[in-house]
Amino acid sequence: MNGARTARTRGFGWAAAALLVCAAAQANQGKPPAVRIAPPPLSAEDAALVKEMALLERVELLRNLELFERGAEEEASSDRAARPEGG
Repeated sequence: MNGARTARTRGFGWAAAALLVCAAAQANQGKPPAVRIAPPPLSAEDAALVKEMALLERVELLRNLELFERGAEEEASSDRAARPEGG
């Protein structure tokens, strides 16, 4: 009899969960969709500053790439120097 009670309780739990999901779905139907407000346009000074920051970021990325490539070249040359000839 204890097994039957557990099965009934488990079934009730699923039914309660389904009821909550349906209630939440219905509650969302009544609300209008969120309205997105466009941000105000940038001033000329702010736009120039954004362009400068983008340029600086690109320069930094190129420097990092150069360091990475230089490090890879140095590592490759050190590997070649460490290996004996003909091997």
